[in-house]
Amino acid sequence: MIGDWLDGHWTRPAGEVDERILPDGCSDIVFRLDEGTAMVVGAMTRPLVLRGRAPAYFGVRFKPGRAATFLRFPLDEITDGSAEFGDRTLAEQVAEARTTAARIEIIDRWLARHATEPDPRVEHAVTLLAAGRPVDDVAYEVNLSRQHLRRRFLRHLGVGPKTFARVVRFQRLLEHVRRDASLSWAGAAAEIGYYDQSHLINEFRRFTGFSPADLARRDRPDSGSVVLR
Repeated sequence: MIGDWLDGHWTRPAGEVDERILPDGCSDIVFRLDEGTAMVVGAMTRPLVLRGRAPAYFGVRFKPGRAATFLRFPLDEITDGSAEFGDRTLAEQVAEARTTAARIEIIDRWLARHATEPDPRVEHAVTLLAAGRPVDDVAYEVNLSRQHLRRRFLRHLGVGPKTFARVVRFQRLLEHVRRDASLSWAGAAAEIGYYDQSHLINEFRRFTGFSPADLARRDRPDSGSVVLR
């Protein structure tokens, strides 16, 4: 099923952009609709701020660990960066489609033709880390040394297991922020798995570029990956 591979599709109309994209452990193929071109955007370890005039885009976001099976190159080559997407025919077809539904259908057909089996140990490790298991325990569970697990993660996700675990923990924090306007940061630190409130604040600043105290003066996160300013 295509849904097993993708976290989702997204669109962004042409116009002024003022957004902060936050790390979420995923990689994307981003289609520029006015040119019929596309690029692969790797997993992020820091926020990306987009401002100014931008063309219309259509994007495909892969679940962590799934993009490498389609892209056929190690994803750590584009961590916090991007590379040209090699299938120009697909990019042109997506650009020529008139509706979002038509673009999704084109993408899903391409994915079905190019799908290969993911690395089962990476898949299992991703699930365990997302559930909050320590990296050493996960390496033992999937029968890999910590070093070999890191190598596989760099190839398939673009980040090591420790960084991925930090990102998914941060995403759990964002879920708490969305649900509870009166969030206790000290309580959230204990519940989500940070050592203490100071640890939480440092991680929050790393992945957003600002502190939790600044959040009250900004728009709340409206998705797992984008903060609108």
